[in-house]
Amino acid sequence: MQKSEFSPKVIIVDSNSEFRSQCAQGLRRCGVEVIAEASDGHEGYGKIIRLKPNAVISDLYLGKIDGAQLIREVNKELRNESPVFIMAASFNNKNMFEEVSEAGAAYCMLKPIDYTVLSERIIRLSDKEKKRQSFKNPLQAQADLEAQVTKIIHEIGIPAHIKGYKFIRSAILMCVNDPNLTNAITKVVYPAVADEFYTTPSRVERAVRHSIEVAFDRGNIKVLTEYFGYTINLSKGKPTNAEFIAMIADNLRMANRSLIFAG
Repeated sequence: MQKSEFSPKVIIVDSNSEFRSQCAQGLRRCGVEVIAEASDGHEGYGKIIRLKPNAVISDLYLGKIDGAQLIREVNKELRNESPVFIMAASFNNKNMFEEVSEAGAAYCMLKPIDYTVLSERIIRLSDKEKKRQSFKNPLQAQADLEAQVTKIIHEIGIPAHIKGYKFIRSAILMCVNDPNLTNAITKVVYPAVADEFYTTPSRVERAVRHSIEVAFDRGNIKVLTEYFGYTINLSKGKPTNAEFIAMIADNLRMANRSLIFAG
């Protein structure tokens, strides 16, 4: 097989440890990088969400979460960043293959597997999906980003009814789309947010500060630690407005690094 310049990252989800080992070895020989393995659907879901592989090789019949449910749950969480799913089974079950296909599986295979063929499928399907995501409709991409920002703000613990909520949301979106703005929060971002909501930069700054105080006084400590714990001592102080906005924006840019947004 001619080696592709694109080397997809793969996770294998199967209850059979021997199959996982053989599959990983076979794929690596063909130039496919296996980054993780999982023995059941629940473990597989966690690793897929965290590691965001290009493709997942999964058995149809998994403990805790079956193959079709795994696809649905991952697609629901990652949406347009979901990996390609290639499903495998030890025997032909037309109904199950149809169910996982409807759930979003890109391909179904019977065991034993020819790993050269599997590798070719992974590379071709992953490359195709990668290109599709790169040329995503800009409006859809921006809508996805806005949904991610809203989710993070909710998780951190900023109530939607306070004024700073919408100001922070707008500021983060600006800084994700243009990372240079993280160095111009006071001079550029506050005035831009103020213009958007027909208020003044000083009111924007005060409302953002109040929202951060609310989050750190009443919010989810686990989520706050995840975003700020390595750089901010939660017991001694809160991040500045600029630090708060920049850290979340940088995190989102990393999560959406394959996309290019117009500033």
